[in-house]
Amino acid sequence: MKRLGRIRLSHGRSKEEFNDFLRKLELQAIETAEERIPLYLRVGIKEANLILDVGCGSGMVTRDIASLTKGRVVGVDGSQEMIDVATVILGEYTNVDLLVGDAHAIPFCDNTFDVTTCNLLLMWSRDPQKVVNEMARVTKKGGVVLASLEPDYGGKIHWPENPTVDPIFAGEAIKRRGGDPHIGRKLRALFVKAGLETEVGIGNSRIWSCEED
Repeated sequence: MKRLGRIRLSHGRSKEEFNDFLRKLELQAIETAEERIPLYLRVGIKEANLILDVGCGSGMVTRDIASLTKGRVVGVDGSQEMIDVATVILGEYTNVDLLVGDAHAIPFCDNTFDVTTCNLLLMWSRDPQKVVNEMARVTKKGGVVLASLEPDYGGKIHWPENPTVDPIFAGEAIKRRGGDPHIGRKLRALFVKAGLETEVGIGNSRIWSCEED
């Protein structure tokens, strides 16, 4: 991971806790790339001129998108802290712009982007329907709105069995942190209500823990 220098911590974390958090994000981005990248290629990110990554966070997933396209990539996140991190992570990419913005009120005009994407965002959104509506609004007619890796812990089957990795326990931990561990089963309804032609897929994934502090 690149040296991040002095980034103001706004969530009460110590420097060590924050660095550990970023290492987990980096590992997650690396280990989910094989699920995400085929989706990006399928929806035409390689050919797109303008792409929006909503809830870009640290920029580690945005980096994969920027690596696949010659088009312009815009990353938006509600946290200045995360945008500061992403600015460092994506410093070598000349085709990326980053700004602070609310996924519930995306700061762009209607019909702006060829592809609008988010990754593991809706599960943490206070109003996922509003987020999907906003993603649809800023996407051009004929463009693509993609939500990747949104989980459904109620449908997870873990094999071989491992008592230390329990989908129910992980789901309850997500709930305690304000997330929705069953957002996956709601995706079709969210997208249809936003007026989008919808395709939902199911894939394999590892369980990522959400432990209490």
